[in-house]
Amino acid sequence: MSAMVRTHNNSLCIIGDKDPYYTEERYSKVIENPHIISKLIPNVNHGLEYDENAVESIDISKSVIAEIEQF
Repeated sequence: MSAMVRTHNNSLCIIGDKDPYYTEERYSKVIENPHIISKLIPNVNHGLEYDENAVESIDISKSVIAEIEQF
């Protein structure tokens, strides 16, 4: 977390708001760094998956891959 806040390297941060490591306070610090492109995905867990929906989780995986390719 502290490394992300201080980095000068262009970075990509993708996290779900159901990830146990996510807090709004931490995320707000990360997105203040102009070197970080960030995406907060609603209702997904640490694995960037929905707990109860495999098909939607596959769509999230596709979206994440597209974000990585664009980065």
